[in-house]
Amino acid sequence: MNTIILIPVNPLRDLIHIMMGLVHSLERIKKRVYFFEPIFDEKRRNVNIENFLKFTSNKCAYQKIQKKIIGSEIFEKEKILDEIVDIYELFTKDKDPNKICLILGNYLKDEYYLSKFINYEILQFTSAKIIFLTFNDNGCYKFVLKYIEHLKISKKDIFGIINYSSNYPKKLSNKKFLDILYKERIQEEKHQEFKKNFKYFSKHRIIEIKRNVEMISIRSIDISNYLKSNVLNRGEINTRRISSIMVGKRKIFNDEFDQIPNETLIFSSSNDLTTITSVYLLILEGNLKVSTLLITDGLDIDRNLYNHLHRLFYNTYLPVLIVEENLLEITIKLREFDFMRYHQDIHQLKKIRNYVSTHFKKGWIESLIKKEKRHDSISLKLRENISSTIFRHKLINLAKKNKRTIVLPEGESYKIIQAASICEKRGIANCILIGDPKKIQKIAISYDINLKDIKIIDPKLIYHKYIDTLVASRKKKGMNHSIASQQLSKNNILLATMMLHENEVDGLVSGIVNTTADTIRPALQIIKTKPESSIISSIFFMLFPERTIIFGDCAINVNPNSEELSEIAIQSADSAIKFGIIPKIAMVSYSTGYSAEGKSVEKVRSAVEIIRKKRPELIVDGPIQYDAAISEQVANQKSPDSNLSGKATIFIFPNLDTGNVVYKAVQRAANLTSVGPVLQGIRKPVNDLSRGSSIKDIVYTIAATSIQSSR
Repeated sequence: MNTIILIPVNPLRDLIHIMMGLVHSLERIKKRVYFFEPIFDEKRRNVNIENFLKFTSNKCAYQKIQKKIIGSEIFEKEKILDEIVDIYELFTKDKDPNKICLILGNYLKDEYYLSKFINYEILQFTSAKIIFLTFNDNGCYKFVLKYIEHLKISKKDIFGIINYSSNYPKKLSNKKFLDILYKERIQEEKHQEFKKNFKYFSKHRIIEIKRNVEMISIRSIDISNYLKSNVLNRGEINTRRISSIMVGKRKIFNDEFDQIPNETLIFSSSNDLTTITSVYLLILEGNLKVSTLLITDGLDIDRNLYNHLHRLFYNTYLPVLIVEENLLEITIKLREFDFMRYHQDIHQLKKIRNYVSTHFKKGWIESLIKKEKRHDSISLKLRENISSTIFRHKLINLAKKNKRTIVLPEGESYKIIQAASICEKRGIANCILIGDPKKIQKIAISYDINLKDIKIIDPKLIYHKYIDTLVASRKKKGMNHSIASQQLSKNNILLATMMLHENEVDGLVSGIVNTTADTIRPALQIIKTKPESSIISSIFFMLFPERTIIFGDCAINVNPNSEELSEIAIQSADSAIKFGIIPKIAMVSYSTGYSAEGKSVEKVRSAVEIIRKKRPELIVDGPIQYDAAISEQVANQKSPDSNLSGKATIFIFPNLDTGNVVYKAVQRAANLTSVGPVLQGIRKPVNDLSRGSSIKDIVYTIAATSIQSSR
């Protein structure tokens, strides 16, 4: 399915016109259009796009995220992204080639950086073509270029620009009433300057839509509703149209009445009866064909005057409205009125729709819908750059599909209990808590945690079941019935490991209370390594805002030799693939290529050679410095021939000192989430937690464990 994201540079007053015209153009060539508004933005709150599309399209399906407004306290980025992805994937289930999904992005000039980032996240999981929507604002191109540069958007993803060219009247002076004439003025010099500024997009078609004066025409009833006026005389209030507004002046009606356009609203004070009477007489004589009369200072009209005016205009078709505000107040109100919104004026909406759609020529539309090799689902392909939010969503979604049973031996920890509850509620995994049921229930009640459908096992009631198996597996190490009974009754991690060994659960997560050694030791003794692995290693998924990268080994191997280092890299590459990341391995050192020598450098160099012999299909380079592996700019200077080109996704450190320090320094300095340590090389998934892990970290580790256990 073709997906197009429309990104407004600023709050376009005519945004809805572009939407209606584009949808109509696509429907004319038999395309099924799905319109998706992912963020119900504060600035768009009063523009009900769904209603406008209903009036002008019989087939366009519309979907928006409910009750989520950027910048408000109810905005929660991750939950919204989850909802956006879920809805989008529901759209894309149907493989109809005639289906087009239009996504309305968020304003680039929005004061909330988060709203801009939402656009980036949407691009991440849709790989949509980008169309920027601009107003005739010569500064807007700077925002577009800055946005493209900051988020590293590829030129090939930018389809083009739709520029809505219009001119609005200058703000009225409070000291002087000016005629408000809404007419089209095309300023060619501004148009040329706009095109010059967008020279960057020379290969992309720029659609220029110029405001047509016929488009600026609303009904008298719309003005009446907006001003909440009293209706002195209805006349043709539902059909009369207004395209210009004018303050009533005696001079005009004495000398210039023939210059007043037909579709004009004239407003005058109730204290100026001469002007009001002049309007009546000119209409009666057929010399004036204005649309509507608006009388201000309504509080000054007594019953006698009201009745007199009513009788005066009763036999005319002229709508006459009365408001309480004075001339100045009503002038300001009318200045703020958006003439481009028509609510239920279907005739005018269709007129605008048809006018705008004429600008989308056949060739432009055909290029827009041309099928390209692009992935339309976040779950289909390996990705080089996966943003943190998309990675988390992918992690949770893959875990949901597996829905494995994960045992949590530290079941009396508040964080573990809360994480288990979240996993159960979101369908991430079936969690088993090991611990004293009474203590667990007490903690859950005190923190208001729902434990419904979560299995709690008292270790005292089951440990005896595993004594014989433990003795058999550790007999050569001197294990006997008495020692096994003692260890199993006191060590919940060992007990949970035995449950995993017996295939009663699919994975184990521990470490919020106990050390890494406490978690790993039973696994090494009972579960053991995979046949092809000689060691167990660990990785962390470092979730940067715009990309997810892997650090290893940061928790297990103190000073691996070349063979072990190569094995860590290969294990990490296999893990990357399992989690949807293209493995590009940087074997990190203080040297890039042959820029320095040393024992550590040679160890890394040797490890790279081993990897290339064992797994020639893997992209790997080293020794290489961290900056040359992660930055294209630095890579061009330090290592221009590297096959990583500054786009490494896996960073393998030469020893535990480096790996552990770097991961913690990056995590804290960048204030980012890390998932791990995720253990590799073990027969069944056992994962360790940092004792400083948050509840969110635990949930992601449980999800990762569930994915690892998939067969």
